[in-house]
Amino acid sequence: MFFAILISLSTVLASDFQGQVSLSNCTGFIFKTHESQPTAKAKLATNGHCLQSLFGMILKPGQIKQNEKASRSVTLFTNDGKSYQTKTERLQFATMTETDLAIYELKESYQELAQKNIHPLILASENPVLGMEVTTISIRKKSKFSCRIDKITDTREGGYSFKEAYRLSDECRQINGTSGSPVLDSRTGEVVAIANTFNKNGKRCSDNNPCEINGDEITVHHRARYAQNIISIVKKIAE
Repeated sequence: MFFAILISLSTVLASDFQGQVSLSNCTGFIFKTHESQPTAKAKLATNGHCLQSLFGMILKPGQIKQNEKASRSVTLFTNDGKSYQTKTERLQFATMTETDLAIYELKESYQELAQKNIHPLILASENPVLGMEVTTISIRKKSKFSCRIDKITDTREGGYSFKEAYRLSDECRQINGTSGSPVLDSRTGEVVAIANTFNKNGKRCSDNNPCEINGDEITVHHRARYAQNIISIVKKIAE
């Protein structure tokens, strides 16, 4: 459920994957806000559905996990494409309600990662707007796409509902495989959303087939790609 891969024929550089993380089942990325201090523990973002176990989804509709110990092996990438293995220490936040987001805390600080040539992506201060030109990047397939935000809409997928999701234009092609890739403002390079799903079979509101909700109206866009909010959630956690 909710897996996303980003595939592209265009050439990408190792530096394009700055801050990206490879998980056992998803993509993630190291991020910081404009207010983050160098000595603060580094934060890793991925999708909430990436907390899956062998027995299916860990997160139920309406559930939020916060401040739990969580040791998970992850692979970070330097600006020149080299990999670095480490582990998370804590699950700061995770949910699949209103957004599809998990935030881990690493054992290293931003300063310690910088000494290894690993630098975080910067989280934008404001949510993206309709028509914004964005870039999606996935370390799992070493790919990069440019597209735009076509619509901001509530969505439903299986038993999960999401508020103000971002439908991406067709140039950003997500298919089964990788989720949690950063969506960047193409102008500033800052993170504005997190990619998470697409409508695979043209079905209505089922697993792997999100639909759009507007009051009592339900619409389905076959192969439509979606990203979720991260900025508002990070602001709430910081309050």
